[in-house]
Amino acid sequence: MSSLKPPERYGGALDISRVRTNVNRMLAPLAVDGDLVSRWHGGSQDPGEEVLIELSHAQPVGAVVLKLGSYR
Repeated sequence: MSSLKPPERYGGALDISRVRTNVNRMLAPLAVDGDLVSRWHGGSQDPGEEVLIELSHAQPVGAVVLKLGSYR
């Protein structure tokens, strides 16, 4: 069994122009507001749920790092 370690260093935050989801659409902005207390959630995690994050301009993305707050 191998263990994957995260890179020591990540690049800076990217400029996000829009967030869209097909579940709980009104909460979508909470997914990227930088606050670990507020959150977007999809409910029961059904197949076909999507989160689309649009960047302000085309650029390479090497990784997506999720910061998860506590679950209530």
